[in-house]
Amino acid sequence: MLQDGDKVWPTGLQCQMKGGDLGVLIGGIPLADVEAPNRFYKKELMDETPVEKPAGEWNETEIICKDSHVTVTINGVMVNEAYCEAHEGYIGFQSEGGPLEFRNVYLTPITAE
Repeated sequence: MLQDGDKVWPTGLQCQMKGGDLGVLIGGIPLADVEAPNRFYKKELMDETPVEKPAGEWNETEIICKDSHVTVTINGVMVNEAYCEAHEGYIGFQSEGGPLEFRNVYLTPITAE
């Protein structure tokens, strides 16, 4: 998806990495069944079952984007899913000024079934 001009919310979907919000989806593109496209969207499961490991331990995050369906799994537990208008785009990693470490990052194309 291309972006028209400078915007606060880029055309895209972000999976939060911040402690306490790991796996939360936020985006500058509309998400199905979410009234305001720029608001956080997370499943109730995230509040019911803490899946994040304590600070200092590694969390495993799997993000699957297939067509317009996005799922986020944290440490083996599916914590979020959404349908969005994007079908392709860039993949970026960010932290907003705080220390954040990544290891074992794998990108695997999903083939048509």
